[in-house]
Amino acid sequence: AIDEAQDRSAIEVKTLCEAVVSPDGVPAHRSITIAGDTAQRLVFDNGFAGWADLLARTRIADAATVVKPLKLSYRSTAEVMLLAREILGPDLAPEEPLAARPGEPVELHEFGDIGEAVAFLGDALRNLMAREPTASACVISRHSEQADAYYDGLVRAEVPALRRIRRDEFNFQPGVDVTDMQKVKGLEFDYVVMVDVNA
Repeated sequence: AIDEAQDRSAIEVKTLCEAVVSPDGVPAHRSITIAGDTAQRLVFDNGFAGWADLLARTRIADAATVVKPLKLSYRSTAEVMLLAREILGPDLAPEEPLAARPGEPVELHEFGDIGEAVAFLGDALRNLMAREPTASACVISRHSEQADAYYDGLVRAEVPALRRIRRDEFNFQPGVDVTDMQKVKGLEFDYVVMVDVNA
């Protein structure tokens, strides 16, 4: 199985597929699952132009090749998926909404500067950790420098169980992780806060 294929180059996918050996040694009998989501691309210089193009460039498509969109969202709630469809627009969002479990409403809070945002967020996270001490929360910024600034502010706001994640240092313990979007792809948290979002 090859996951996050939208962020791999055709040569990477081809190499991984060629490394697969079928039980009887016949290449045509290999079973390979390639999974990915074009709306979750983080690498934009790998030449990826869609699934049909990837299959054509790797020359792995044949009569047994099946391309099937997934219809069920295991991780995100319906409210998050509706927001995602609104943001992504018709070019990236699936034609039909994914089936997803219900959840809390998505909230948007606007602030004049980072100081106001940190004050509000510090209070909210302290209350969350007092109310739900086993909860996992993640504060996600677009860039690492933003994560540093929010982490420093939340340290001063005395948020308990606060961690600054710079690489793959997640310990998946209760508390609040502060990181940037490059680090959280594919991960799950009970609560997610995205900071400094814009159009």
